[in-house]
Amino acid sequence: MPHAILIVDDERTFDPARLGLGPDDVLVHARTSAEGLRRLSGRHWDEVWLDFDLGGKDTAMPVVRELLRAGHEGAPFDLYRVVVHSANVAVAGRMVEDMGRFYRAERLYDPRPYLARDKKGRTSGLR
Repeated sequence: MPHAILIVDDERTFDPARLGLGPDDVLVHARTSAEGLRRLSGRHWDEVWLDFDLGGKDTAMPVVRELLRAGHEGAPFDLYRVVVHSANVAVAGRMVEDMGRFYRAERLYDPRPYLARDKKGRTSGLR
């Protein structure tokens, strides 16, 4: 069965090969929380990767709340893991702590090794 990763991040684009994905695997980028929620419920995901700040006033918290709601109701999403890669250290730590009650939640401090690169070798979405 193909491995499927949902990434909720408004800026960064992740490289499927750098994530260890093959040609039959699925990598989907959601750029807003609304798109993340829609995608989350639309199929089975093995992993969900979350940034916190999604531009403007949008954050990944609606996605986090949906993951937690499912867990509290006794029917958590069937995920291998949730990866939080936000630069917002305080919030990222809390996201991992809260989701760790129902999921294998991990904090990724530096996502750069997994980012797509342009022809000059520059990573995408870094400020």
